[in-house]
Amino acid sequence: MSHISLWSSNYQSVLYESSTAKIEVLERVNSPVVETVLVVVPDMHSPIGAWKPFLDALEFNGTVRFVRWFGRGESEWLGNTIVFSDLDSILNIALSDVDESTPVVFVGQGSGAQLAIRYALQNPTRPIQLVAAHSEGFAVPRMVPQMISELQTFSADDVGERWLPKFVYHDWLTWLHNPFSEAIEKETHLVPKFKHADLTTHLQEQTVWVGFAPTVSTDGPPLEVNLPSCSFEAQWTCAAEFTALVHQVLE
Repeated sequence: MSHISLWSSNYQSVLYESSTAKIEVLERVNSPVVETVLVVVPDMHSPIGAWKPFLDALEFNGTVRFVRWFGRGESEWLGNTIVFSDLDSILNIALSDVDESTPVVFVGQGSGAQLAIRYALQNPTRPIQLVAAHSEGFAVPRMVPQMISELQTFSADDVGERWLPKFVYHDWLTWLHNPFSEAIEKETHLVPKFKHADLTTHLQEQTVWVGFAPTVSTDGPPLEVNLPSCSFEAQWTCAAEFTALVHQVLE
């Protein structure tokens, strides 16, 4: 199991709880003094196996937290229904013990980057930096296939340029028949409130875009994009370049 191999790299499983949800964080504390917290927020479907080389390669003296979505590991939404804004509780709970003056650096991928952007918009006074990999936001939920055969067929379209060997399928299969995916399919309408126009000047200055960036307006200049040739799984397929960019932001 990928999370077990992370335990061998001094990552510990920590469960943060509230009255509405439980969030599992794979956490590595490099210093007893918390000066900066680095929060890795993967895409909704991204397996730990794709992130392990990046997490192992991080040279960082602060606290690292790898956040797990509802339905992954011990993370669980405790309500009977869920709407898009409820997803904000993932980061709100995972950072509930961090003082508001403590700098936070997000490394987000896809829908994980969107959650980090939403968190930054909702906490404009916090010292936040973001590395957003392939974050365009999404207009409709991306459904999780329910059968192994469907998964193997569907992954080619869903992955696009990403290369997912079969050993990764085990991580994907942990999504099958869990309460969150069933809630998405049967009960939930995920309507994102994040719009491109919401990207404030301050947030644009806080964010390093990787792969591609959203279009802010037709009149203004496009946002600067780093590593445009990297695929969606930049932390894996462009590991050295992506890790160097994150280290640059941390410095």
